[in-house]
Amino acid sequence: MIKKTLMVLMACGLMAGTLITGCDRQTAESQTTNRQTTESEPIVKGERDGVLNHGHSITETSDKRPHEIRRSDDVIMDQFEAQKYLEYSVSLPDKDMRFMLDETSDDDPGAYLWYRFHIYINDVCIITEDFDVVAFTDGTICEGRTDVLKCTTFADPGKMIGPDAALDLYKQKTGDDRTFSYCFNHNYRYMRKNNECILTYMYYYDAGNVEENYTLLLNAITGEMAGGWPDAIS
Repeated sequence: MIKKTLMVLMACGLMAGTLITGCDRQTAESQTTNRQTTESEPIVKGERDGVLNHGHSITETSDKRPHEIRRSDDVIMDQFEAQKYLEYSVSLPDKDMRFMLDETSDDDPGAYLWYRFHIYINDVCIITEDFDVVAFTDGTICEGRTDVLKCTTFADPGKMIGPDAALDLYKQKTGDDRTFSYCFNHNYRYMRKNNECILTYMYYYDAGNVEENYTLLLNAITGEMAGGWPDAIS
């Protein structure tokens, strides 16, 4: 059996209390759609050293990318124009929903220049869904899974029981006595099976070796297991 390590988000020990990229920046109000900047948050430019959008043409990609929503000959130059393009291409069904930038390939000139956004509702991220805006020298593509836009049921954050209580309930129900550490802040996770967004907590079990390490997701309201995966698979 050949085993390979899955890079699943980040190990809790490495996080040391920090949160996962964009989806846990629930108080990151610095992510705005205007063009105000500070020294700590410069504008992401689409042009670097005279090369526009990493120098790639839209003709280099297939005629129809997976989960493609729209393509056009519009040329965007930075994260703000990318967000405007996304908002024009995808209509969010709720006034409390908004897009926030999660990451970009701006520092990787060997790749297409893309900007990745997540949906937030009432400042809580839907972590399992993302939308990409891919910028070329002669056009732009917007892509992402639109199933989540049909979701009408969102768990109430006011009913969350706390990560310790959720973990206690899980252990009582399952008898799992492993020592899990709470990792990240709560997020919505879209469940396609029943078309709802549940709130989850994430935990990590560090056994000291990759074969036994495990990431656990619990429903933040009921304490029931919502998902999980080992660091290594056969």
